[in-house]
Amino acid sequence: HSFNSKKNILDHNNYYPNVLEILDALKKYLKIGKENLLVGLGAESVIKDTLFFFRKKKKRIGFLTPNYFMYTIYSKLFGYKIFNLNINPEFSDALTVNDLKKFIKINRIDIFILVNPSHPFEKNWKLNEIELLLKFCKKKEIILILDEVYQGLGSQTSVKFIKKYDNLIIISSLSKNLGLPALRVGYLVASKKIIEYMDSF
Repeated sequence: HSFNSKKNILDHNNYYPNVLEILDALKKYLKIGKENLLVGLGAESVIKDTLFFFRKKKKRIGFLTPNYFMYTIYSKLFGYKIFNLNINPEFSDALTVNDLKKFIKINRIDIFILVNPSHPFEKNWKLNEIELLLKFCKKKEIILILDEVYQGLGSQTSVKFIKKYDNLIIISSLSKNLGLPALRVGYLVASKKIIEYMDSF
């Protein structure tokens, strides 16, 4: 039909996409408030924005290896000092929260990234293990970024912890477990304080 048609729903006065409907849907799906959500152009965009945001506040970043290569790319790009905990995929099940704590403590990590369930090796961290790590990180003023892009394919989400732990950031997307990769929608779940800071940024 004609672009001049009254039925045309495109808003020509709005250059940017309206994400309110997506936020409403995610709010219901995750059972949280909009004040705990940010939406980005895929999970990769959310990862980039998060690491860029904290680049001046936190300088020492740690994560398991092998891992999603963009964590390394963006960490280098934004000037972080990178610490890798190298994992033998054959023995990943033997990895414990105490191993993570020891790695974080020895290397004086400011931001720790944990993928749950882990990729490319299979390691599903249970919620009680995540909370033990969260308590440890909060006490030491460490940001814990949980990558839950593969959540729903063998693990439980840690969303319920965001109101209790203001050092938690969860990154996910609609691509994997919801099967909507073409939409390029990533989202971040965190405390109201972190969301307000990042949204204004």
